[in-house]
This record gives sequence, structure tokens and C-alpha cells, in this order.
Amino acid sequence: MDRGSILAIAIAMAVIAGAGTAGLAMAVSDQPEQTNTDQNRTITVTGSASESAAPDKAVLRLAVEKTAADSNTARAAVASNVSAVTDRLAELGIPEDQVRTTDYRIGERMRPPTDGGESETPTYVARQTIEVHLSDTEAVGETIDAAVAAGATDIQDVRFTLGDETRSELRNTALDAAMSDARVQAETLAGSANLTVTGTQKITTEANSGPVVPYTLQTAAAADSGTEIDAGPVSVSAQVTVTYTAA
Repeated sequence: MDRGSILAIAIAMAVIAGAGTAGLAMAVSDQPEQTNTDQNRTITVTGSASESAAPDKAVLRLAVEKTAADSNTARAAVASNVSAVTDRLAELGIPEDQVRTTDYRIGERMRPPTDGGESETPTYVARQTIEVHLSDTEAVGETIDAAVAAGATDIQDVRFTLGDETRSELRNTALDAAMSDARVQAETLAGSANLTVTGTQKITTEANSGPVVPYTLQTAAAADSGTEIDAGPVSVSAQVTVTYTAA
């Protein structure tokens, strides 16, 4: 066989081999792509729970307000009464760092004339607001009576609440119960859809607490005996939104 025949045979074999490889590549590329759709299945639910305890802290807001024909006289009158109030609170054993001023203002108030004239007589008003923190909730009534007797002119409100440690314990318990609630809901929904909860993807949470018990000075003034305020339990509620994976 001459050299030209050998070269022709080699070229023909290479063409046949190339065609076979191309056919194999085409066959592989024609196969459908496999995806695991189970990984995309999620269930999102919101669980909630609440825990309650007797309050172990009270916050009392009281004020002294005085009016006078000039601002300096009004200021001095307020200062005198506030000094008497804070001294009395100290006598009750309330630490100085638990009594703080939260607001102070002096302003002019125009008073209409009483003789029918056109001019108005200015009156100056001075007001100082004090916040008292009590660790003994049973002492709220006694503290109010003492403050009023010493010169407080307004009891703005009494708020019963929880100390940081108690609040943290209740919050953790409520969060645990809220998560259990969410899990039960997710498993119920998964069962209805012939699925099984396989894991947790995302958790977000919220928490809140505390009622405010209002109290007015007029109520205390009308009472024949000492002031008594009974506080109900303070609740800490928790809410969690959980996204579970399912298969």
C-alpha cells in the first residue's frame, strides 16, 4: 500500500472517532438537570406566651407647683417644698440616689383682669417633678401620704414594675414557652401537608410588659385614713416568629 492510501485511511478513522465523541457529548447534554426541591420548603409561624409575677418595684412621680406674682417668688416656694419632701423621703429610708428630678420649669401665665379692664396681670408658675423609685411596693401608700404632707401638690402616677433580674427570668421562661408554641404549630401544619419539620432557619422575637396604675392627689385628699394601693401582678409577654425547614 502506497503512502497516499495510508494517509487517506488515517483521516477517515479520525473523522469516525470525532463523530462518536460528539454524539456522546450531545447525549450527555440532553439529560434533564436534577434539583432537590425539598430544601426550598419552609413553614413560618408565630408563637407567643406570657409569664406573671408580683411586682417587686414601684416608681412614683410627684410634683410641686407654686404660683406667684414674680418668677423668683414662685421658684423659692417650689424649692422650699421640694426640700421638705426630699427630707421626708430620706426619713422614710429611701436612698438619695432613688429620688431624682425629671422635670423643672418656670413660666408666665396670663391672668384675665377681674375688674373689666383691658390689661392682663401676669402670674408666674414654677413646677418641679420628682421621680421616686421604691424597692418595697408595700410602702407606696405611706410614701404618697408623707410626700403630700411635706408639700407635694400633685401625684402624677404610680407604676408597678419588675426589677431587672426578675424581668429577665420571666422573659426567658416566656421565650421558651413561645418557642414550644411555635414548634407545635409548625408540626401541625407540616402534618397536614404530609411534611416533616427538619430544622430551624430563622428566629425573630419581641417582648413587652407592665401596666401603669394611675393615682391622683384628689383621691388621697378625700381619704379618711392612710392611702392604700394594691398592685396586681405584672406580666412579661414574649412573641417569636420562626421559620422552619420541612421535607
